[in-house]
Amino acid sequence: MEFINNNFMDFRNIVCIIVFNNASHSHLLDQNIFNRTASLFTDCKTGLETYSNVGKEYEMKSTDHNHSKIETKSEMKMPGHDNSYKKLLAMAGLSFVSMYILMYAMVNTFANVIPNINQFYMAGLMTLPMIIIEIILMGSMYMNKKLNYSLIALSSVLLIAFFFFIRQQTLVTDRQFLKSMIPHHASALLMCEKTNLEDPELKDLCTSIISGQQQEIDLMKAKLEALN
Repeated sequence: MEFINNNFMDFRNIVCIIVFNNASHSHLLDQNIFNRTASLFTDCKTGLETYSNVGKEYEMKSTDHNHSKIETKSEMKMPGHDNSYKKLLAMAGLSFVSMYILMYAMVNTFANVIPNINQFYMAGLMTLPMIIIEIILMGSMYMNKKLNYSLIALSSVLLIAFFFFIRQQTLVTDRQFLKSMIPHHASALLMCEKTNLEDPELKDLCTSIISGQQQEIDLMKAKLEALN
C-alpha cells in the first residue's frame, strides 16, 4: 500500500502539471480560460491529495487491524499458563487427600480407621505418577518446558523415595506400626465377613481369621493406648 501511495503521488504531480501547462500555453491570450485552467489544476491537485490521504488513512486502519488480529491470536495461543500450573498443584493436592482417604475403603468399621505413615507413603505413590503422566500427555497446557522438566524430575525422585520408604518401613515406630497394622487386619475382617465363599476349607479359614484378627486388633489397640 505504501508503494502504491508513493507512486500515485508522483503520478498526480506529473498529471496536474501537464494539464496546467498545456492548457495555459494553449490559451495564453484568454485570461478567463487561463483562470479556469488554474482552477482546474487546483481542483485536480486537491482531489488527488484527498484520495492520497484516504489511502493513507486506509493503510493505517489496515495496519492497526492486522496488529489487532496478531494480538488476538497471541492471546488465544497464550492462555493463563500460571493458572494451569496452579490447577496442576491443586489437582495433585486434592488427589493426594482423596487417595489417602480412599485407602481406608477396605477397613471393616470406622473404629479401625487410624491414620498412619504407611497410608501417607501409599497416597504419595499413587499421586506422583499422576503428576508425571499429566505433564507428559497434556504438555500443551503447560508451556514452560524448564518448569515441566523440573516437576517431572522432582516427582520422579519423590516417587522413588516413597517407594524406598515404604519398602524399608522408614520412620515406622512402635506406634506407627500399630496404627498401620490395625487397618490392615481390619481389611482381612472385611473380606472374610463379606465374601460369599463356597469351599468349606476356605470358610473354616475365614472363621479362624475373623477370630484371630479381631483378637490381634483388640491387643494392638490396647497396646497403642498404653504407648500413648
